[in-house]
Amino acid sequence: MGYPYYHRRRYYPSDPWDDIYAAQACPSGYTTYTIRAGDTFYRLAQRYQVGLEELLAANPGLDPDDLRVGQQICVPERDTGPMPQCPAGWTLYTIRSGDTLYRIALDRGTTVRELLDANPGVDPNALRVGQRICVPGPMPGPEPRCPQGWTLYTIRSGDTLYRIAQERGTTVAALLRANPGIDPNALRVGQRICVPAAAPGPGPEPQCPQGWTLYTIRSGDTLYRIAQERGTTVAELLRVNPGIDPNALRVGQRICVPAAGPGPMPQCPAGWTLYTIRSGDTLYRIAQERGTTVRALLDANPGVDPNSLRVGQRICVPGPECPTGYVPRTIRAGDTLYSIARELGTTVDDILDANPGLDPDALQVGQQICVPRGR
Repeated sequence: MGYPYYHRRRYYPSDPWDDIYAAQACPSGYTTYTIRAGDTFYRLAQRYQVGLEELLAANPGLDPDDLRVGQQICVPERDTGPMPQCPAGWTLYTIRSGDTLYRIALDRGTTVRELLDANPGVDPNALRVGQRICVPGPMPGPEPRCPQGWTLYTIRSGDTLYRIAQERGTTVAALLRANPGIDPNALRVGQRICVPAAAPGPGPEPQCPQGWTLYTIRSGDTLYRIAQERGTTVAELLRVNPGIDPNALRVGQRICVPAAGPGPMPQCPAGWTLYTIRSGDTLYRIAQERGTTVRALLDANPGVDPNSLRVGQRICVPGPECPTGYVPRTIRAGDTLYSIARELGTTVDDILDANPGLDPDALQVGQQICVPRGR
């Protein structure tokens, strides 16, 4: 009975087949690698992010227990670089398609700066799939098996079961039933839990009375805020929207509101948007926050009396319409959400909540976003 080639090579080093093996071409997607001192088959498989069986298949006849310095083998062309040495309490993480340091920092409850400090030499703008970096904490445990109609969700900074239940149109009790053993008071950033596959749709659109119109609930909305902006009361909103729960408004939900706030709705010039006057507002303060002048505001709002602004009144201002407590900011060269949050004493999550759809990795100079006011 003949022995496999690697057995013959192992016990008979002078076998002439060695020369044939050393000269063989590598499969497509593989390249030649020369074994160095300290190399093991397992370390090479980890470095090149490939399975042991796949590496063996690319090297028929190779004895993984008898690698020799100077020996040539075939490895994938994707070299993920040397394995980093992680600080205490940190572990290795493999870059996947779509990963950014910002996203990884969010998932791991850390900051981009801390990731860069723990990974000297890593270029945040040139991450490679398969690259290994150090991240805080242990890798998440095995992913749970979700019931039918449910899907996996990754816990983010600031998440609570109550908040997730509200966003997904379910209850904390239902989340606990679908995730046995989960501790609602000890959620970990990066932890994976089961949630309903999709938040419920906005439901059938209500029929609004004359003089009222449909309004789509946005992040941060409350009935009190909507009432102020539309020049009405919470009681009146509840009367016109029977069955609505003022403590469980859902993003995307449609309710009836007065067709317009006090006075006619102005037509704004290009690059300007409607702004709802709030308690304490003056044209001077609005001009400062929006990076314009009182004269420019008056020119864009003919007929507005700067000495008698009314709460709920709508005027035209430059830039985006920001939630209560937020003001616009123009992106400057070198700005990142992380640097802006640090400058204003807030968090990246707060800024993202006020700017739905904002891509933190694609900020453009001159772009306007909403940031917390007065920090």
